Amino acid sequence: MLKKRAFKKPEKPESLEVLVAQYDAAARDAAVSWRSALFDHTPATLPVLDEMLEELHGQYTQKSFKKRLGLGTSDVDVAQWANLWGIYLGETFRLELGGTWITGHEEAPTLLAVELPDGTVLFPTARVFRRITDGAAESVAEYYRKVMEMMAEHRSQSGRV
Repeated sequence: MLKKRAFKKPEKPESLEVLVAQYDAAARDAAVSWRSALFDHTPATLPVLDEMLEELHGQYTQKSFKKRLGLGTSDVDVAQWANLWGIYLGETFRLELGGTWITGHEEAPTLLAVELPDGTVLFPTARVFRRITDGAAESVAEYYRKVMEMMAEHRSQSGRV
């Protein structure tokens, strides 16, 4: 059974960059505690992240006595995990492709997003939320692969290498 070690929710940050840095550090610490895994924002960490999210998905969908009593994983828990691991995923994209964290995008005004230099907007916290709630079909490793493929194709079509 998965032990959920509560991560310390960061205090109210002065800026979005500080918030992202705090959550990213908490995610990397959680990876070490949970899997003894060094999360260094390389694509090689994403299959391990998928495994961890699959464990959370199992807990979220598990039918149990505790869940029937309302004591199982809640949507609030899922949202917190989605923010934690989604920020890690977003930072992995941002460090590879450039860009900045934003909020208030017209498609999802309350979600954190990464806006890439070409104007593409990614919603990594939403992807992680779906990975936890919907399962392996929403793989973060596959999402990363597809985004990187799309960006490489975009660069080749625009003449940039």
